[in-house]
Amino acid sequence: MALVFSQGVLPGPDDFLRLHQVQNWLTGQDWYDLTAYRMSPTIGADIHWSRLVDIPIAAIIVFFEFFTDSVTASRLAAILWPATLFLIAISAMIALCDRLAGKKHRLLALFFFVLSINTMAEFKPGRLDHHNVQIVLLILIMLGLAKGLGRYSNYWVGVLMTLSLVVGLDSIILIIGALGFLALNWAFNQSEARQGLFETGMAIGISSLIFYGISTAPENWLSNNACDAYSAFYVSVLVLLSISFLFLVAISKWSTFEKIDNLASRLIIGVVLAGIIIVPLFYFFPHCLDGPLGNVSPELKLRWLDKVTEAKDLVERIETNPSYWGAQAIYLSIVSFITLWVVFKRLAKSPVLAILGFIVLICILGSFYQTRILRTGIYSIIPFCVIFVSMSWDCLSKKLPNRNVFTYLAQSIICLALTSTFWFVIGLSAGSFKSQKATLATVQTNANNNEVENLLECTSDLAMSELLDIMPSHIISDLNTSTALLVHTPHSVEAGSYHRNGESILNVVSFLEGSLDHSKQIIDQRGVGFVVICQEGSPSISDDAKLTISTAIAMNKLPEWLEWVSNPNASLAVLKVTQ
Repeated sequence: MALVFSQGVLPGPDDFLRLHQVQNWLTGQDWYDLTAYRMSPTIGADIHWSRLVDIPIAAIIVFFEFFTDSVTASRLAAILWPATLFLIAISAMIALCDRLAGKKHRLLALFFFVLSINTMAEFKPGRLDHHNVQIVLLILIMLGLAKGLGRYSNYWVGVLMTLSLVVGLDSIILIIGALGFLALNWAFNQSEARQGLFETGMAIGISSLIFYGISTAPENWLSNNACDAYSAFYVSVLVLLSISFLFLVAISKWSTFEKIDNLASRLIIGVVLAGIIIVPLFYFFPHCLDGPLGNVSPELKLRWLDKVTEAKDLVERIETNPSYWGAQAIYLSIVSFITLWVVFKRLAKSPVLAILGFIVLICILGSFYQTRILRTGIYSIIPFCVIFVSMSWDCLSKKLPNRNVFTYLAQSIICLALTSTFWFVIGLSAGSFKSQKATLATVQTNANNNEVENLLECTSDLAMSELLDIMPSHIISDLNTSTALLVHTPHSVEAGSYHRNGESILNVVSFLEGSLDHSKQIIDQRGVGFVVICQEGSPSISDDAKLTISTAIAMNKLPEWLEWVSNPNASLAVLKVTQ
């Protein structure tokens, strides 16, 4: 919190970009225009994030601007917004566990939520990126499925699912899975599932159109067919799903259908409807067959995207970091078992556990595709942890009625074994206590503590103070530092880690990894005035190593067309292009 307030340090590059996007909107940029014009000039970087998340952050900034300057107001908003989301998330989780396990276990809900490594990462001061919003939405969706949002819970579930897809596609697999489960529930028990299916379907159909109108300019309603953001493709999916849900409810009341009504016929109808939805969608949107990132060029995928750690699957992560991710694999195996156990034992008492357990299993299986799904989906396990600990206490109390020290010790071990923090520590211990910047959902680097501190220091306003008195110029920097430059300085940058701007990303990769001659060509082609690179630690480089810009700066062997502006030993290297 102190770093955020005093030096404007935010946890990651996406947080800086979100703040930059909010500031652009507050200074007059159009609601529908999400282009970052100071990135990848002269066209600007195409940013596909939703403007809806900007609204509360902007509102907090405007409020604080009545009392202080805009920079301080922005930093206060960066502290207050994630704190607000944390309070909403923990309140919703406690409410969910109240319904499933009883109010006497509220401290357990708090325990498992707060001691999640992911909570420490996604709700820390300065976390403006939308992943914490997605966590809140997922918890509220689960609460709605448990009828915890009042008499209109089913309607709220539909609206919240749509809103989650509008904000981002982080939870799309979980949402599609949950919707599929609702349809499957109708097939097995249509009389009880009919009302929920109708209300959820109505809410999805209406809200999907409303949100599309809000988030997309009218002139682009028919042409917006992107696969990596809320577009006509996803609106079509949701509207067709809504129509399908309403159709299933309608035929349940037909006298003709009642003559052939059985489980087999309902399953067949469901499969036919799924085909009717899928086939035309991919006929009209064939480019989405390859997923949200299907438009990424092979070169960009090879040279950049394949190196993004959170896009890797669980098996790949274990291979690159066996001690940490091996421990997390054990944790995921344990929570899979307790989810199945709780569903088996408590399903008759709480039928909603079936769909919540289904979400947990989709999350864990999805980690074998991309581990980033764990960033939001892992919170679905908390109610099952609370219920399981409650069951284990009842069992221990019966077998050890005196509740001696062994009872409490056994229960403590069970609680610890169900927290990701415990397995995080085990993973570090197995790796000879090598400190790593890691979370359950993502391991950004294998940096040691000094390197992590350097990364934070590089994005502070103090590190960039030497650039403030220089006329606005075009800067080429590493991808993790570029968005901080947009917030702290008036300069433009070549690229950030945003896949729609592949050519600019490749320019940065080539500049940093190519020969000095090739780097100079990029400098000249892009009209670069300054080079800014975060020196992550002090790498040991042999004399016969290939000389690139990165190694030249680290070894202080600059080409003749560069000169130091910063101190050569500074964490953030600032250099001026002289020729």
